[in-house]
Amino acid sequence: MKTTKAFQLGLDQIRTMGSWMLWFVGIYAISYLSVLFIPDFFNLDWSIREIEWTFFHGMINSGKIFFLICGLLTLWIFIKYYVSNGMTRNDYFKGTMGAVVVLSLILTVIITIFSIVEWFFFSNMSTGFMALFLKAPLELVLYYLLGWFIGAGFYRYSFFAGLFSILLSIIVLIVHGEIWGEAGSIPWLEWLNLTTSVGGAVVISLFLIIALAAVIRHLIKDMRIKI
Repeated sequence: MKTTKAFQLGLDQIRTMGSWMLWFVGIYAISYLSVLFIPDFFNLDWSIREIEWTFFHGMINSGKIFFLICGLLTLWIFIKYYVSNGMTRNDYFKGTMGAVVVLSLILTVIITIFSIVEWFFFSNMSTGFMALFLKAPLELVLYYLLGWFIGAGFYRYSFFAGLFSILLSIIVLIVHGEIWGEAGSIPWLEWLNLTTSVGGAVVISLFLIIALAAVIRHLIKDMRIKI
């Protein structure tokens, strides 16, 4: 069966960003293990085990920043290359979306495996692990799309449009954090009572992702490619 250009582009994105992701995972794992074992090796009084911090928490929080940065860079690095090689903007959008979803699932599985190993040796497992497992890929995709959205604001329009897209992205993150009941919620939003069940949070997260994807597709469908 003949593969589509979008599928080929998606595979290329998976290979490219996947290699970045493996470096990111490796560097984080080494850093985490260093903080875990070096205090014991030098008989220091402090170690990461004394705080409520697990590999899962740290990796997901770092992974969100990684996906956000990849989203910011995608227009500036990839779109000119793909369009100049015969891909359409629609191919670029579909291929990139598919790649991001696949990579978010791969990273979640990798983090889960590391977390199970951590639990086996140190009995250190995140509370509400299943909810975190459902939330993780949604957050990673959302952060990538927000980076993509911000990048599109700067790329297509102007500096001030980019700043406005940052403001909108912050609002989306606040709403997303509230529906998942994250610590450090905004006090003046408590009266809205946005926190919902895990199922409700998943549905709202999917809605935010779909809405963002639709906006991004509209922004890039006739975007002028900068030389």
